[in-house]
This record gives sequence, structure tokens and C-alpha cells, in this order.
Amino acid sequence: MDLSFYKGKKVLVTGHTGFKGSWLTQWLLSLGAEVIGYSLLETGNNELFDILNLKEEIVHYDKSINDLKSLQEVVNKHQPEIVFHLAAQAIVKTSYESPIDTFQTNVIGTLNVLESIKNCFSIQVAIMVTSDKCYKNNEKQYGFIESDPMGGDDPYSASKACAEIAIQSYVKSFFNSNLHSNVPKVVCVRAGNILGGGDWSKDRLIVDCVNSIKNNKEIILRDPHAVRPWQHVLDATYAYLLIGIYTYNHSNYEKAFNVGPSEDRVVTVQELVDKIIQVYGKGEFKKSDNKFYHEANYLKLNVELIQKTLGWSCQFDSSSLIEKTIEWYKFAESNSNKDVKNFTLSQIEEYSLSV
Repeated sequence: MDLSFYKGKKVLVTGHTGFKGSWLTQWLLSLGAEVIGYSLLETGNNELFDILNLKEEIVHYDKSINDLKSLQEVVNKHQPEIVFHLAAQAIVKTSYESPIDTFQTNVIGTLNVLESIKNCFSIQVAIMVTSDKCYKNNEKQYGFIESDPMGGDDPYSASKACAEIAIQSYVKSFFNSNLHSNVPKVVCVRAGNILGGGDWSKDRLIVDCVNSIKNNKEIILRDPHAVRPWQHVLDATYAYLLIGIYTYNHSNYEKAFNVGPSEDRVVTVQELVDKIIQVYGKGEFKKSDNKFYHEANYLKLNVELIQKTLGWSCQFDSSSLIEKTIEWYKFAESNSNKDVKNFTLSQIEEYSLSV
């Protein structure tokens, strides 16, 4: 599929000021899309958004998805064709500290997005990005498939499971083309753990590693043996873009996709940190004596559906994923924002030429 599809398209991105949202917004701009961004600017992880100077290149709204009236006004004013919903409370630890806010943003905020686009007839496609943590995890050692049941023991996972259930309710009730005409096509995207340059969120593995190594401190690991489907932000963003095109062009389309590495390329936290230390050229880690909250130890995704339907797969294995990520952070340490923006664009261009 040709990404030039997005040239001239009017695209609404919620959560555009965050780590993943900034990469998606920058890539859409590179493709010639007209981007409307809707997100709180003071999220604690908008440094990449500032570095890329995206506020000057898009229509930017510094507003919360919990503000339904404002969101409806923005949607009605700009009449977008495609919506990427990324706005969320995305940190597991924060969900323990602020469970009500987590459920409010991840569930009610998602419902606000759905409610806002329900009667906007310009919208053809809505890509709802949730999480791989939405699945009911019994620590079974297999990759979840898209039809597996939703569930969650920690507040973050539970909020994502609730969001998925809410989305499916709206799809069947209000976005069913057999019942209603001129309705957007809605697709859920469940992405694994995403790494890449420009993520400065607290309690993120890469951020903790980079900061510890820079400050000559030991990296503290909560669970070195935890298994996660790590992937680079460019792989995940490319999947989002392809899903948008595929859904736009097909009347009979899949309603959900897993996005992540194949099961045989999944590694543990410790294996990933070993690669970070190797690429950085220094660093040490130790296991934390305390486990402050529950997290699933084992999480894999079955990604056969997106591979068969879209021909998509992760281009980076765990080694090249770390190399590309650390390359960005090292460059950002000693260069101006303008140079970092150009470097980010070069990573996007290099990736685009490789797929």
C-alpha cells in the first residue's frame, strides 16, 4: 500500500503531543497530510513534540479528551476524514497512583472520542489504539489472538480492557453500517511495548536505562525475567498508517489487529537491557528488592492476522531495535533541536525506503 494515500488527507490525532503521537504526527506531515492535533500539552512526555516543533506545523488544540463538548466542537469544525486515537494514561505504575484518572481518561475519554465522531459524516476511518495489556492474562505461554477475551488485574490493564469493550459496544450499536448509513469504520489496534527515540515518560525501561547510564548509576529492574513484545515506534507507526489505508479502502474489514514482533522474536527485560548496555558501551543493572505492584510476567501477541492481511511485520529485531533507539538518544544528547528534528526525519525516511 502506498503511503502517499495520506497526501492532502485531513487527519485528527488525539494524543499527538506524546511520544507515539509525535512520531505519527511527524510522519503524517512528511506524507503531506493536514494534521489536527488534540491533546493536553502538559502530559509529562511532550519533549519530543517540542523538539520537533510540531505545534507550528499543525492545527494544535491543548485540550483534554475528557472534555466532550470541546472535542465535539473541534471534530465538527475541522471535519476530518481519518482519526487516530492515541490519547491515554499509558503508565502502569501511574494507574496504581491515580486509578480514577486512569479509568476516566482511558475509558470515558475513549467514549468521548467515539461520541464526537459518531455523527461526523466526513470521517471514514477511526483507528483506536489501545494496548496489548487489554487481554485477560493468565500467564499462559502463547501469543494472544484478536478474539481472546478482554480482562485486567491492574488498573491500567483493566482500563484498556474496558475501553475495548466500550469500543465494541459503540461499533455494534452506532457504527454498524447495516443499521446506520454514513458511519465511520472503527478498528482497534493492540500494540505491544513500543521503544524509540524521544520517549521521556517516567517508569519507562529505555528512559530509566538511558538516564541511569548517563548519570553513572545502576539500572534498577523490577522484573528482569518478564517477557514483553518489544517493537520500534517506526514499526508500530507504519502499522497504524497501513491499517488506516486498508480500512479506508475495504468495506469488509478486520475490526482489530495485534501489532508487535512475531512470538519467536520476543525477549525478556534482562535480555533487552543487556543489549542496551552493549550498544551504549557501558552500564550495569540490578534487580529491585521490592515489587511495588502487580504486572503480568508473560505477554506475547500473535500477529498472524496483520501479517496475512497487510503484509506487515516488524522490520527491527531486538538488536536493531535497540541500536536504532540508542542512536537517537545519543544524537539528541549533543545536538540542537533543529538537528534532532532532521535526524528524526532521516530515520523515518530510511525506514520508508526499507519497507
